[in-house]
Amino acid sequence: MVDIKISEATPVPSLEDSDMVPIARAGSDVPLNASLSTFANYITTLASHVTPTASADVAHVGTSDLYARADHVHPFPNPVVSPVLSGTPITPTPPFNDDSELIPNTSWVMRQLAAEPEYAPLDSPEFTGTPRVPTPGIDDNTEIIANTQYVQNQGSTVPPTMNGAANPGASRRWSREDHVHPVDTSRAPASAIPIAGDVTPAMNGTPATGISKSWSREDHVHPTDTSRAAVSAIPAASSTTPVMNGAGAVGTATTWARADHQHPTDTSRAPLASPAFTGNPTAPNPTPSTDADSSIATTYFVRTGITDGSEALAGQVGEYLSAQCLSSASIPLTSGIDTGITTLSLTPGDWDLSASIGFTMANNNSTTLKAWINTAGGTSAPPVDQVGGNVVMPIANNTPQVITPLVPTRVNLTATTIMRLGATITTSGGTISGWGKLMARRRR
Repeated sequence: MVDIKISEATPVPSLEDSDMVPIARAGSDVPLNASLSTFANYITTLASHVTPTASADVAHVGTSDLYARADHVHPFPNPVVSPVLSGTPITPTPPFNDDSELIPNTSWVMRQLAAEPEYAPLDSPEFTGTPRVPTPGIDDNTEIIANTQYVQNQGSTVPPTMNGAANPGASRRWSREDHVHPVDTSRAPASAIPIAGDVTPAMNGTPATGISKSWSREDHVHPTDTSRAAVSAIPAASSTTPVMNGAGAVGTATTWARADHQHPTDTSRAPLASPAFTGNPTAPNPTPSTDADSSIATTYFVRTGITDGSEALAGQVGEYLSAQCLSSASIPLTSGIDTGITTLSLTPGDWDLSASIGFTMANNNSTTLKAWINTAGGTSAPPVDQVGGNVVMPIANNTPQVITPLVPTRVNLTATTIMRLGATITTSGGTISGWGKLMARRRR
């Protein structure tokens, strides 16, 4: 291979094909003259045709006589992002206690662990201070480390049995130092059996468990207690029916009343449940204007009117309701059309209905006015057979205004119902509007 050198004295950009170019072979300073085209062809033969390697073990100058092309590319041995290494990759060891993005190697890790005494080795650690471990479950029988709480929890909470067949046992619990077996009274020694007592039993006294070690004979007899009344002296039960009522007294009877004794019914007294009074019973007079509860109503309450100007409460007899359409808001009426003036909602009860209606007219001609109350919640005029709540009037031409009451009527309701005051006109000319008031008073 030939190492091509261009003399520093030769300006390359001014060369032409007719010029001569000095050429020197590698290791020789003797120039060779050649034309520019010859020089270019020669240079082409010296370009490398080998793909550059990814890396080399050691950096060096190189010995190849070929030159690298300007657009050559070395391949990447591994990607920069998430490389997948194999074999035994080696990295520089970071400084001690380094806290950066450098890659730690095994040398750095072992040096860090050796400098951290608070970490215990996995093999045969020697703890100091007060090391703690999670408490295993009761009766655990694995390789989990036991702590003092686990040991204490394994203490038996079952009282030991009195006796039984000997066996090594299978319980994982330990017996406490101060445990006590119950006394086996079925195996008491003969010497422990108490002897019969030879002392006369006492007549009476304060109850006590006793401390005697002797037992009482089956046929023992206590002496008669003269400080107590004989059974024959206890009073007998009364055989007399108790009286119905009377003056209170301690009593002097020597007999006692049985627990299930019963006094006869006192017919001179009224029972609490549904009493049937006779004669002329009286009760306190309730306040007429405010009382509306379960108090007994006296004749005074029934017949006395209020004097304080208060209204009867909803649901009470005398309750008053009304609804009004003012003349300033009168309803335009059209000939032959039933038109509502105002409505009133009544709750169940017996009601008296009354109404007053007015008509405002201009240039009326051949006019008949009809006012009505529909008591069934409807929007049309009731039949003419409903005498109450109906009025029909022929009106002279050009009458400006008419006001008239309606005949009162009664409604007895079992459900809430709308009462409607309305009007119907027939006319051949002019304008007419209606207004009025609907009133109701509860009778009962």
